[in-house]
Amino acid sequence: MAIHSADELIAQAVATAQQGKRPVVAVAAAQDGDVIEAVVEAHAEGFLDGILVGDADRIKALADEKQA
Repeated sequence: MAIHSADELIAQAVATAQQGKRPVVAVAAAQDGDVIEAVVEAHAEGFLDGILVGDADRIKALADEKQA
């Protein structure tokens, strides 16, 4: 199934999670605080497992800031 919008992605992730499965979603250029926060929140709520792709040092620094 092709996904063409963020709304479709969210709906598909929720539907999959309701079936007891957690989709894996890769996010390119993930060195953005809002992106990291959204992936962490979705993971905590059981919707998905995320793979963050991008500037690893920046992603780690932002993730550390979000945990503080």
